[in-house]
Amino acid sequence: MSMSKSIQNPSTHGRPTALRGALEAAVTALAAILESPTRLARIVARRRQVSRLLEYDDRMLLDMGVTRGDVHDVLSGPWSQDTMSRLATIRKDRMEAELAARRSRYQGNF
Repeated sequence: MSMSKSIQNPSTHGRPTALRGALEAAVTALAAILESPTRLARIVARRRQVSRLLEYDDRMLLDMGVTRGDVHDVLSGPWSQDTMSRLATIRKDRMEAELAARRSRYQGNF
């Protein structure tokens, strides 16, 4: 037996450890159940906010750094996905790519 393993009392046959694991699993499941309505409401609210972006014209969307296609892509993703965070990531990636392209063009002029 290695030194890193704890020595169990032979009369308990590991039951306290199993009971502790079961209790931890039950508490985790209960927390998930209690959080689910709140999380679901947040997901629905954020999807609704992102879908309202489709009411804007293309120029306004471009001013915000996103396209109509970006909004459709995010909304067609899985329900568990945070649509606002995903849209913000798409926007950030696009802005970084545009900045890199500008820098490349600027350095090419010298």
